[in-house]
Amino acid sequence: MAKNTLILFIALVFTCVKAFGTEDTNHPIEAKTFYVDNTTQNLKMSKASSSAYTVKSIIENCFDESNIGKEAWLMTADGETQLAVTLSYPEGDTRHKITSQEVSFYFYNGSNIFTDNNKELITDIEHVVGSYATDNTTNTATVTLTAPKYYFYTTNAYYQYYVVIKAHFENGGSASVAKSIGISRPGVIILHGLNDSSATFQPMKKYLENSGQFISSQIFTVDYSGTNTSSFDDNTNKYEVVKRGLKKLSNSLLRVGIASTKYDMVGHSMGGILERLYNQEIDNKHTNKLITLNTPHFGAPLGNIAPTLFAKVNKLAEDYKNKEKLGKILNAIKTGVDKAFNPYDGRQAVADLAIGSNAIKKLNSHNISNLNGIPIFAVVTYLDAIGNNDYFYSDPSKFSDGAVFLIDHIFYKGNPKDRKWYNYLLDDVWGDGVVSVTSQRGGLSDLYCSMFCDSFFAIHLFTPRWNVVQNEIRLLLLSEPDENTFCMTGFGTQTKTRSSEFAISEAQDEDIASKYITELAEPKSSSYIHLNMSSVPNEDYTHTANISTSDDMLTTAVFATLSDNKMIADYDKDIMNFNLEGYEGEVTFYAIGRTNYNALVIDSVKVNLKETNGIKNVFGNKIKVSAKNGEVKVAGASENYHIQICDVWGRVLLSQKCNGNNTYTHSGKKALLFVTISQNGKQQTYKLITN
Repeated sequence: MAKNTLILFIALVFTCVKAFGTEDTNHPIEAKTFYVDNTTQNLKMSKASSSAYTVKSIIENCFDESNIGKEAWLMTADGETQLAVTLSYPEGDTRHKITSQEVSFYFYNGSNIFTDNNKELITDIEHVVGSYATDNTTNTATVTLTAPKYYFYTTNAYYQYYVVIKAHFENGGSASVAKSIGISRPGVIILHGLNDSSATFQPMKKYLENSGQFISSQIFTVDYSGTNTSSFDDNTNKYEVVKRGLKKLSNSLLRVGIASTKYDMVGHSMGGILERLYNQEIDNKHTNKLITLNTPHFGAPLGNIAPTLFAKVNKLAEDYKNKEKLGKILNAIKTGVDKAFNPYDGRQAVADLAIGSNAIKKLNSHNISNLNGIPIFAVVTYLDAIGNNDYFYSDPSKFSDGAVFLIDHIFYKGNPKDRKWYNYLLDDVWGDGVVSVTSQRGGLSDLYCSMFCDSFFAIHLFTPRWNVVQNEIRLLLLSEPDENTFCMTGFGTQTKTRSSEFAISEAQDEDIASKYITELAEPKSSSYIHLNMSSVPNEDYTHTANISTSDDMLTTAVFATLSDNKMIADYDKDIMNFNLEGYEGEVTFYAIGRTNYNALVIDSVKVNLKETNGIKNVFGNKIKVSAKNGEVKVAGASENYHIQICDVWGRVLLSQKCNGNNTYTHSGKKALLFVTISQNGKQQTYKLITN
């Protein structure tokens, strides 16, 4: 942090009270306007009648030109937004015929700025106020303010200062008005990715608000779930996802009095691509910063694999449609894959994501110079290389992701158990399970990327909810960009068609297809899979699937469709636990197995999910469990108890009787923990996120 910046932040301890006054965390409250008339006729008049003067702050420059001329009293710190503050008198008022004016700026929080010496003159105009120009007519005195760029004076969401306009009159004397003006952080537009919705970013939005450095109106999480499987081009030009989102963000800011011109952009996965395309193809004048998270700048194998799997499942479903049970399950799988990844049915985004696709080529070749001068940064995550892929229990997932993995797992040649579930798409390439590190970086150097590794939250789908990522994005939004923190010359490009780090080369469908079985054998009479479901109401899962199979079974899966966009599945375990909390109604669970001679066998069970199923706290609110800094603490357990701590893969990290201080050190990393407390014949499992 620069020395003068540090000094100003230290000074805030003293000045923030004067700078802010009364403040609502979600709705900025404008401080009082002061006026004094020192003409001969109105000597030391503390407040003139409304007919004697008016003072307004009018938008002169902003993103949405239709808002120019409207009133606002705050500006986002983007170096472009302008407000014109005007002291005016009725035409023909000879007492207030203006000849000149003076301007000064203060921090103040009191009852009368003109009689109170306890005010602070602002001398660092460039950083605190921005820049200004003055103009006057015989009946107006105007100060046009331009917001400061990047630098932000306080750690809060906004701050206020007073612009004092002193008008000198032709007949002698003067009058002064002190008008409150605020500087707000730039608005933040956040974009989700393929087959997703704005719900993904609600935890991050809440996190930013809870930091005290943002208010709700400053953050807009776009939801384009209705079109997010359409092509990049359609979402950019036809549906105008980013442009419309910016207009909504602009209006959200204006509703609380904030004028705005430039915005910070955060995009996860495909969302980052759309924000890039907006800047490259539509408008690069209104972006303050661009931050991408897990964005496939050079494509993702999902786009290469999914269409091939779609075609394969369709063919198999057609080939075996007359086989009653087999045809039924193949058709169910086909329907799921069709919903999520049929690139030939308005879901062009899947094909666009493919490595080597025309859309990815265009992204990295057309108008890329339009990103020059925009501060950009890539947040990258990658997974630990963990051999044990057994989950303690399974949670519902997006249908799109679950369906592709299900099909990939069942039809993959060889033994699917030999593959690591978390990077099956990448074939052991370093990445987040969907996008390689190289693609996430987008050609940026180490200086302009942050990389985070974890065994759970680094997964592509989970990163927006990971507190480490949330904090990193918060810090990037707060940072004053320069060449040491943000890249100012745009993303890089691949020098070769196929990077050595990628497992999938340019649209090689035949190579992809060769990884999967092409024919199914008739099952032998001795081959079987049996499924039994039982309710488990007092754990972090609500139902357990017990399966038994013949000795020739190569791989197994149990899955259920919970809604149009949710499914749940688990693989290759004799006992599978499913967290179905909050789901009701009748659900069909399927067990599917593939033999070592490539035959499919199935079984199914209908389960009635009742409202009572789910996590029950058998101890009421008596026992509290928390996790922090490698320790688990238990409170409220007055009697002897036993504690067991497991990681997300079900591995026991600690199992012992209670100790005297109720604090337990474990070896788990920053991810999910499952802490089971057993006491007096009762048992409760707590799911905790460590930090």
